[in-house]
Amino acid sequence: MPIAQFPTAKHHAIVRHTSIADPNNNEIPADEVGARLRFSEARFAACLTLVYAVWVLFISLHHEAWRDEADVWLAARDMGPRELFHWLGGAGTPGLWYTLVMPHVMTKKV
Repeated sequence: MPIAQFPTAKHHAIVRHTSIADPNNNEIPADEVGARLRFSEARFAACLTLVYAVWVLFISLHHEAWRDEADVWLAARDMGPRELFHWLGGAGTPGLWYTLVMPHVMTKKV
């Protein structure tokens, strides 16, 4: 049995493609078809990302803090760093998140 030979980069496949971009039904090299598909996929991904960003912004602006989120915010707002870390020793949680929230709490008037 002969071994199957696969087309290499030297052989350009020709694809029949009918679209608005090609009303005359011309033969288009497969590389160009692939480029069009990649552009289409990129445009879809960009649109999907934009929809997601708008959704996240909407939710963020209308979000109410739950108890676990409010606990961090209030502790960082009402305690100094020394008191906070003393309190965290008994709480059993790491202080990194509280430390990251603290500068934001200090600058916001809630």
